[in-house]
Amino acid sequence: MHKTLIALATAAAFAGAGIALPSRAEAQWWVIPAIVAAGVGTVVVATAVAARDDTRPYATGTVLVRPYGSQCYFERRQTPQGLRNVQVCY
Repeated sequence: MHKTLIALATAAAFAGAGIALPSRAEAQWWVIPAIVAAGVGTVVVATAVAARDDTRPYATGTVLVRPYGSQCYFERRQTPQGLRNVQVCY
């Protein structure tokens, strides 16, 4: 997910810079600052996405396979992320 957001932000920055550039060789005063601002904005967004605390009390996409007839219950346990309800099967 992080790589996708970074790629989209980079693509948007390059597309914006490409649209903002004039077609002839007469650059205007705002073109270079716009390109620099797009690059800085991309770095800021990428840093914010990468530094985000993405801890969740459940694991998405996890498939649990239990033998037929196993008994399970939930128990509150200490984990590195804090107290969590954990399913215990025997």
